[in-house]
Amino acid sequence: MSQTYHDPPLEPNSVYHIFTHAVEHNNLFDNLGNYDYFLQKWRRFTEGYIKTHAFCLMPNHVHFCIQTAPEIELRQLLNQNEPPKEYKEGLLSQRINNCLNGYAQAYNNQQNRRGTLFRSRFGRIKIDNKQYFKDVICYTHHNPIHHFNADGYADWAFSSYNIYVKNDLVESQYGLCTDTALSVFGGLDNLKTYHEQYRQQKKYISFEEEIKKRYLK
Repeated sequence: MSQTYHDPPLEPNSVYHIFTHAVEHNNLFDNLGNYDYFLQKWRRFTEGYIKTHAFCLMPNHVHFCIQTAPEIELRQLLNQNEPPKEYKEGLLSQRINNCLNGYAQAYNNQQNRRGTLFRSRFGRIKIDNKQYFKDVICYTHHNPIHHFNADGYADWAFSSYNIYVKNDLVESQYGLCTDTALSVFGGLDNLKTYHEQYRQQKKYISFEEEIKKRYLK
């Protein structure tokens, strides 16, 4: 019998690797505008609640490295509503689910399709040390090389790697937070070197096995 995972709600002041996949053999994105629309919606639903350290959008699945806001900041955000709202467990997970559901509805309307677009609930793995944090960022950026035969990290348009390396202005457009990762890696040159070492050492293989388990629900 396959092992199943019951993912707990995202916790405040925590770092996660999150991911989700299209159902069956469907795609999540049909054109360049879909990718951009997803990232714009992602920023709208996460701004103030979640920092994004890395992302990669591929035709049928996505990966993010995120950090959730401390509970005190979340309560302050909710108090700005009219009327004020209370902080409840599950708020952060719901923000992401609302983003995915909103995108799915818009995509279905555009593609004249019906039914579920994303597999089950989004997967999440908590990151509890700097080494794993660096590996998750590299794994996120490595996905197009492994799954879609991209030649290098910079050859995939909808990956945050290009924002780090080129200091692209879309950083402000998509709300990517680069300061934390650059500090953990010890600067841009070290970030680039670590990515190449990660690729040569094939560290992504163990990540693939763990994520496959998470999809068996």
